[in-house]
Amino acid sequence: GDPRVWSVKEGLLVGHANKQILGEAGSTHLFWKGNLDDFELDLVFKLERGNSGIFYRCKQLPKWDAAGYQFDIYKNCTGNLLDVGQGRERRDLFRRSRARLSHTRKDWNHLTIIAHGNRIIHRLNGHTMCDVVDKDKSRGLTSGLLALECQADSDTPIAFKWIHLKALATDAPPSPATPTAAPAPAPVAPGNITPEKPASNTEPPPSQIAPIAGMVW
Repeated sequence: GDPRVWSVKEGLLVGHANKQILGEAGSTHLFWKGNLDDFELDLVFKLERGNSGIFYRCKQLPKWDAAGYQFDIYKNCTGNLLDVGQGRERRDLFRRSRARLSHTRKDWNHLTIIAHGNRIIHRLNGHTMCDVVDKDKSRGLTSGLLALECQADSDTPIAFKWIHLKALATDAPPSPATPTAAPAPAPVAPGNITPEKPASNTEPPPSQIAPIAGMVW
């Protein structure tokens, strides 16, 4: 990632981008060095303002840009599932109703992404935002990189912590049942948050999970 944007401060992974810092508009990303197929990602984020997201099964482009699936983090769009980026025809695989739950601005929020084959699940603060099967075999993505986004079009400070990633066995069939949305976690002080994993019946048994050792970043 661009060292002008990303840093570690007091145990937090922090990104801050704007046109003054980068000298131009656009998005910049911090890439994890590994390639992902089927996986589950859990993390906690706090967006003060601006526009961010999580790119996955993506490709790295010049100037730290990315193209692929995105968990959108932006105002009332948080939780949207997009296939977006230079060189790809934009697809809105899930666009949420603006009346639905969004993230809490200037406070910590918990998100989960599960990608298993062509099935993708997005969760926000314990609520299942979408459970989508991408049936487009010509444009669907089955593997790629993982990246955190910080957009310079608007002034964007964002912080991440508790980033955990695990690989899922590709031969573990996902449950046919749609996960039930769990209630949102009770508010806690930012310094004391311990994200709780929402109840789910989509995960394979522990014996079929191949953990990726340690924290991602």
